[in-house]
Amino acid sequence: YGNNLLTHSLPQVGVFTGINLNKNFSLEIGHESSILRERFNTLSYPDMAAGTIVPSAISPINFVSKISIKGPYVDLIGIHPISSRNSALFSIGVSFLKARAERRATCICNEFNGRNRRLKGDKLVLRLSTGFQYRASDNIHLRMNVGWTNTSKMKLHYRDLVCAKSYTEIRPKDTLN
Repeated sequence: YGNNLLTHSLPQVGVFTGINLNKNFSLEIGHESSILRERFNTLSYPDMAAGTIVPSAISPINFVSKISIKGPYVDLIGIHPISSRNSALFSIGVSFLKARAERRATCICNEFNGRNRRLKGDKLVLRLSTGFQYRASDNIHLRMNVGWTNTSKMKLHYRDLVCAKSYTEIRPKDTLN
């Protein structure tokens, strides 16, 4: 469930704004969101689901799994001018990320079943990035960044009342973006 859905590199979108503190430092605040990832899979006896073997009496089970990670962030950005229009960037910051996952059983033993399991987790995590910036005008800058976010510190837990033999936890990998 985790390795195929929670890859190291999640496509994402974001919006941000910033203010120059001086010619070498800026403060940036923003919000980023991963693109909703979705996966379909089928489990049959003797596959494992939530820590237990899928019984042959209810095989096969079809699942739809979804996950998204989003939240606000703040970064301190160091700016090193290379030329009058180009600069190297280095940043350190924190994100308060909210991760949400859902696993829905769509079919059990070839019969429709709409049972949903929802997981969630919130965490303040470290983020680092480096890149280059081109100054198109005094107020418009174009940027190319490579970043790392410590999403492996997050843990997602079930937030429903369904009893299970095992305690399920999802741990995303660190994210490269």
